[in-house]
Amino acid sequence: RLDFCYVSGRGRTMDEDNELLALLCTRIGTIMEDASAVAITAAAMDGGERTRSILQIADAASHITALANAAVALANPEGSVASSRR
Repeated sequence: RLDFCYVSGRGRTMDEDNELLALLCTRIGTIMEDASAVAITAAAMDGGERTRSILQIADAASHITALANAAVALANPEGSVASSRR
């Protein structure tokens, strides 16, 4: 019997890496969906509430960036995040 299960240098199988990537990407999508609802309604808000909403969107964007960078690092274990953007 041949075993075609690839094991990365980090000791995880490719399936485990794919599962982690799926979880990261799903979480990114969830955050984007939640932030889009805030973004759509922010313009109709008053002063302080609008500012809080915009800050909430900025926090979501930072979280998305961190998760996306983690996903890129997981998908490209030999390369850097910066080189993957080219």
